[in-house]
Amino acid sequence: MARILTSKEAKLSVKMLAEITDSLRHEILGKWRIDDEWIESYKMSLGGIDVVSIDVFDTAITRLVETPVDVFALVELVLVEKYGTRFCGFAAFREQAERGARIKARDLGQDEVTLSEVLAELALLFPVSKKYSEEIAKIEVECEAQLTIPVPEILAAVRIAEAAACKVVFVSDMYLPHEAVRHLLGICGYSDALPLLVSSETQCTKSSGAQWTVLRQHVEAWSRILHIGDNPHSDRDSPAACGIKPHPFTRVCSYPRSGGPLTPDILPFSLQARSTQLGRTTSSLRTDAALMSALGRSWGAVVVGGYTKWIARRSEELGLRHLFFCARDGWLPHAAWECADFGKRTGITTSYLYVSRRSLNLGAAAVTSSAAQLGQNALDVLADRCAGYTVRHIIERSGLSGISSLMEDAYQTFGSHEHVLVSDDVWNLKALFQRSSGDVYQILRGDLDNAVQYLKQEGLHEGAVGLVDVGWNGTLQSSIARILRHAGCQVRIFGFYCGLWNDAQKNRPSAGWMEGAFGSDFIHDPEQYAVRNAVDLLENLFAAPEGTTTGYCSEHGRMVACVAGDGTEQDTHQRLIAPFQKATLEVLERVYGQGRCEALTPEMIEVAPAMAALARLSLSPGKSEMEILGSILHCSDFSHAVHVPILEELWMENLEEAEWDMKYRSWPLASALALLSRLSGETRAKFLHTAREQFAHVDSRTLGQLQ
Repeated sequence: MARILTSKEAKLSVKMLAEITDSLRHEILGKWRIDDEWIESYKMSLGGIDVVSIDVFDTAITRLVETPVDVFALVELVLVEKYGTRFCGFAAFREQAERGARIKARDLGQDEVTLSEVLAELALLFPVSKKYSEEIAKIEVECEAQLTIPVPEILAAVRIAEAAACKVVFVSDMYLPHEAVRHLLGICGYSDALPLLVSSETQCTKSSGAQWTVLRQHVEAWSRILHIGDNPHSDRDSPAACGIKPHPFTRVCSYPRSGGPLTPDILPFSLQARSTQLGRTTSSLRTDAALMSALGRSWGAVVVGGYTKWIARRSEELGLRHLFFCARDGWLPHAAWECADFGKRTGITTSYLYVSRRSLNLGAAAVTSSAAQLGQNALDVLADRCAGYTVRHIIERSGLSGISSLMEDAYQTFGSHEHVLVSDDVWNLKALFQRSSGDVYQILRGDLDNAVQYLKQEGLHEGAVGLVDVGWNGTLQSSIARILRHAGCQVRIFGFYCGLWNDAQKNRPSAGWMEGAFGSDFIHDPEQYAVRNAVDLLENLFAAPEGTTTGYCSEHGRMVACVAGDGTEQDTHQRLIAPFQKATLEVLERVYGQGRCEALTPEMIEVAPAMAALARLSLSPGKSEMEILGSILHCSDFSHAVHVPILEELWMENLEEAEWDMKYRSWPLASALALLSRLSGETRAKFLHTAREQFAHVDSRTLGQLQ
């Protein structure tokens, strides 16, 4: 059997990334399909044009990383390998230094900064860098070169312009020195004879409009100029305001993410996301399904792959021989396990276990109850998350609506079965259930007996076994353990989760061993804000296509799960989640079957890169990601009967009356960003102040998005 690599053996290395980026460059350019429609429109725009000016970054050339600042993550990796851990944290300080240098430049009335000025600011923030400034500058340019590829449309555009007797000039807003930008253009196939204007040298920018004056000084005053670029302001509005005809080119726009981690761990996701983006043909439809598929090829492969590999490694280390993947959130990790062929690699067998809060927690509630009195655990389960739901819904979800005395008592207590409960009603609700303890217990007892038979049939009582689920409080594992112990079984369950909250600690005495890949109940919950923001994303994107397990019944001598399908959930799964899952599994199958898929190799799929990817999406989502992922309908109640969008803020009609407490939102950070995008004036300013207070516990990079 092949052993799963230890995390130390699988660390990212400069050599590994150099091999990956070299292969990516050849693969992407080899499969590139020229956007003929853009080329034709460009040719038509050349009529009467004397000069073609071309933006450099994300137009003439582009990077192999999703976000430009991810270059600094590679620089950090090089520095750490070369000079040791004293350079850990370099990337974040490098980004901060540039921001600080720009603020100082603005105060002095300057348009642009230079790399030397940035590194001088870096020395103040990160003193260890001071004596290495020249080396850092050299390494940064080398990393830019390693991550840079030419854009075929623009190479063609230069040839077409020259054939039409048009002069070509490159114009760039960039802090790198002129010779560095010239070097990058040269290795991408552009002639050194073509003029280049770089803002770090001219101290004028396209953004401010001053660079266009410099450009006109380099060509005949009467020249009619066409400008090609990707930025809506500096490459479209700014030149247009100066009498220059813009011709946008946006195919290789990078994806700006200003929140989440900026460390070398982000590189596997960044490279994979960018290769997925650049690998799309111009005819690729930008549908919701296509965008979800792209997310699966990048974020899904890194996160699901890293989580599954962690499960395999920990199972080996603990000597487990069998794993149970819990429905429904364990469906995708289980499928990933199969794609990676971890069963053969580790010798560990697996099963898919049909369980849910509804099918297990109610049964476990009977363990500490009797006909005379319901235990506190039973009352907590029956009244769990009741606020916002009707009395009828809360009774029906536990299968208790057939108790006529309970229904009559509920009517008398609350005045109507349609009364919408608030948090203060929980005590009256628990008292209601307690008054009908005999009838309630009989139903709970039936749930318990069925659960015992199913769990024993599946073999959860047979030695040490692993249990895989998303998280977060260990209640399912606790319920399984209580049910089996009640049946006289010896229980040895090891729980593996994406994360655990502090409340999970109260379940440890009954649940047994529990641990999380991305978070732990021994970490203060507010410090786990990246995972906290990803909860509903993980629960929905990992979920199986089948409905929720409502209980168990006997069929042909075996206990089988009763599954309640839901049209709303099935539609969402088919439209959005299925394309994501399919793409995720396709990539993982290629990674483990062929040794590599685009930027990913088995060595690059690890917990740390997975956590970095998880945090980047949950803390710095793009507009399209918020719209599409935010539209997924989620149910936090175990009945799976009432669904709301993950980002309700995008559909609120009256924002003035919106509740501004982000603590209980499905996706807190994205909720704040969504509200900010829709608020204006004084209301926006007030919300911004409130949001920055509520998110004061997050890192400064992520907090900087709230402005």
